[in-house]
Amino acid sequence: MKSLQTTFKPIFFSLILAFGFTSCSSDDDNPTPEPPSNSGNAHTYNISEDGQTYSGEVDNVYGTNGENGAISAVSIVQYVGNETMVNFSLKNNDIQITGGFLFPTDQNNNISLDEDGESYLEFMTLSGIGYESKSGTAKVTIGAAINLGPGLPQTSALNIEFEGVFSYNDEDNNAHTSPASGTLTINLPPGY
Repeated sequence: MKSLQTTFKPIFFSLILAFGFTSCSSDDDNPTPEPPSNSGNAHTYNISEDGQTYSGEVDNVYGTNGENGAISAVSIVQYVGNETMVNFSLKNNDIQITGGFLFPTDQNNNISLDEDGESYLEFMTLSGIGYESKSGTAKVTIGAAINLGPGLPQTSALNIEFEGVFSYNDEDNNAHTSPASGTLTINLPPGY
């Protein structure tokens, strides 16, 4: 199983560190622009997996307790040459969803979720069972973005639509696959 902690942990750490530094800046020469319409809105998820539905809203209050528990939502976008790299994590007490996508900059649709590809999506429900993409496609729409500084990735609003086959191990550690599809929306923090 691809692990977000080993693959993308340095990127998320850099994002959080950079976000912390920019949040503490006392530079008033650059006034804050008007927030886009999705700034501060709740993050949403709606996933269907083999007849079960997991859906909800996640308060947009990073690192604090919202209506449904401790919240963490991070998304980063980085453009490298002709490729776009998008990584995200959305977590509360009900679900944890992570993903990473690498695709040509001019193609945000039909991104392969094949297990041999460079893009993936994982989610773990309250039951503790984790699902990992094995095949399928995703569409990643990048919304408004915040530049965190020269040479650093951007944090941005994301809309992700996906459909495919996901693998999981049951309580007895038996491997299974099942169809899954859904939509995820990650919005910018309040004030951006």
